[in-house]
Amino acid sequence: SICLGAEYRSSSGTGECSLSNSTVTTVCDDNVDFYVKQDYLDVVTLAPTVVPAPTMSPSLSPVTASPTDPLILNLNDELVAKDGRSFDHFGSNMDTDMKNGLIIVGSPSADTFGITDSGAASIFREVNGTFHHFFRLQASDLAEHSNFGTATAISDTVAAITSHTANGTAVYVFGQIAGTTLWDQQAKLSEDALIPSAIGNGFGVSIDLLGNSVLLVGADHYHSTGPNCGAVFIYERVYL
Repeated sequence: SICLGAEYRSSSGTGECSLSNSTVTTVCDDNVDFYVKQDYLDVVTLAPTVVPAPTMSPSLSPVTASPTDPLILNLNDELVAKDGRSFDHFGSNMDTDMKNGLIIVGSPSADTFGITDSGAASIFREVNGTFHHFFRLQASDLAEHSNFGTATAISDTVAAITSHTANGTAVYVFGQIAGTTLWDQQAKLSEDALIPSAIGNGFGVSIDLLGNSVLLVGADHYHSTGPNCGAVFIYERVYL
């Protein structure tokens, strides 16, 4: 062929071809070549450099022997609700702050003040190596089947508890009153108030506290990057 080039286009004429961006055309045979096939330079191909073999064998990691002694766990203590009743489901969830010797346990089906399944949460404190009941928490707006205590978190002087119902969920934040053994409700985060038209997104299905100023709230059915993809909301306490 006498039509050579790395890029070409065909003209409307029969048996013709032309180079791109050129008005020059010429008669071609049946083949249009993209690259020149003649006058190539013969270049000696050099073998790749051989990497010398290591002069020392790599050190072997020591083999850790499998433990031969069986794992033995001794029951050290048992926690029960101070005023527990049948079907309270005490222990369905819990959280610990071992640095401050605190455990919080939810009783989402407790009939607090006789209100069916209104729920509760109990805080235990370690004293001389033994945990004792310290305080019982309940929502300020108790309602039937609100199941306060479906998720719990505690850190230092702050506790968070989820109330999870079919009509929406909320996370309650409590704080210990300084200089006392009393705890008081300080805030309520509600999914219908914070995320309108998103009821049923699982807000509060999981919660955690980072210190006493940052609260994490999981919502496993929240429409984030897609339907029911979920999200974690991060709240930071602001001191006025």
